[in-house]
Amino acid sequence: MTRMELAATLMQKDPVKALDWDPVHCRLAMCTGTSKIFMWAPEGASCVHVPLPGFLASAVRWNPTGTAFVLTDRDTFCCAFLGAP
Repeated sequence: MTRMELAATLMQKDPVKALDWDPVHCRLAMCTGTSKIFMWAPEGASCVHVPLPGFLASAVRWNPTGTAFVLTDRDTFCCAFLGAP
């Protein structure tokens, strides 16, 4: 790496509980202890509601190929499968 520069500033309403960089693509997944997962890539940001009653995502972890990640809350987990960005 020869040069670094600011690409974006992200502001979350709730404190970020966990975040994880996709190991293959340039994208970031974040959770805030709510029923939403937040994603950022240079092309833009998105927010997705996790459709599980009472699920509050507190941890996120990508798989090694960047095609899926797991979200966990206190007692359960949820897998999300994504395509290439």
